[in-house]
Amino acid sequence: MYGNIAFITQYVREKVNFELNIKELLWFTQSEFRHRIANRANIDACFLAGDAYHIFSPIGGLNMNMGLQDALNLGWKLAYVLKGYANDSLLSTYQSERNYCIKKTKENTAHLTHSLVDAKAYRPTRKYINRPRNKQYTEIELPYRLSGYDNYYTGKSDTYREKKMLPGFHFSEFFENIRSYEKACKKMDNTKFNLLIPRTFFSNKKVSVNAQVLKTVFINKKILQGCAWLVRPDGYISAKVNLTEKENLKKTIELSINGEILC
Repeated sequence: MYGNIAFITQYVREKVNFELNIKELLWFTQSEFRHRIANRANIDACFLAGDAYHIFSPIGGLNMNMGLQDALNLGWKLAYVLKGYANDSLLSTYQSERNYCIKKTKENTAHLTHSLVDAKAYRPTRKYINRPRNKQYTEIELPYRLSGYDNYYTGKSDTYREKKMLPGFHFSEFFENIRSYEKACKKMDNTKFNLLIPRTFFSNKKVSVNAQVLKTVFINKKILQGCAWLVRPDGYISAKVNLTEKENLKKTIELSINGEILC
């Protein structure tokens, strides 16, 4: 019944007052829209990720994106613990960080789904799809928002974001265009923590930390404002530290690696 052309064209006509001309139906399926999140992300050494951890409505196509983000968040933490770079406490941050993003995505997906099944609910989509404002918005911000990759690990509101309180946000969000972001990425090592330092900072003031887990990267960025950004292997900013406080910088790096400084 549901898979024939007559039913689909009539359904579309009734719901959105549009005449859909379907010549041939090659494939048809049905799916229940469910939103489910596991109570726990892991038990001992068994971790959940992807659909085993959470399920959303297929509207927006965020299920796979979120699964990839789970793997990205957990992968480097497992590697660091197994190689002895970090304590086991680092693994406990997987659930605390991902749960916030998952709940936020569940909310957004529910809004998008509701807007499609109810014509009167169009307005909520304006919260997620705005008119293009500038090149930075169309090249970086908009794709991130539509893909679900704009999630951040602060647990704070959007006002927190507007104040540019860096820790917890992906470092890509602070670049003016895709070219400058890609240029910085080429200098970085995604298996290590990367310490982003202004090019004007003297290179002989390096911090003594295990080279296996830290790479110093000099970039020409005014936004650094004399500070160092400590970027995790997954691209999220772990800390912002004043370069004049060398001992504090070293301590911050060590705490971040062990997950004791949470985004």
